[in-house]
Amino acid sequence: MNQFSYNVKKRKAFNMSNTLEQDYACPYCWFSVTETVKLDAGEEQTYIVDCEHCQKPIRILLKVNGPDLKYFEATKENDEEGNKDKEIITF
Repeated sequence: MNQFSYNVKKRKAFNMSNTLEQDYACPYCWFSVTETVKLDAGEEQTYIVDCEHCQKPIRILLKVNGPDLKYFEATKENDEEGNKDKEIITF
């Protein structure tokens, strides 16, 4: 089972623009990726990004509470709910 759930330090970036950077592992190749999160784009956000290493699509789900990132999940794009290859980061 390739599921990870752990606390990770958030790296603040561009304090004036309501963004921060979140590190995670690609669910395909496990390459370390950094995602810039827009804190003012809604309380729950879902979107697709390509891994900068293997170029495969990653579904990002995140939950924001004001200026804080509360939940971050990176999964394979085509996997159904409950898949085993995902990284979950909770704060």
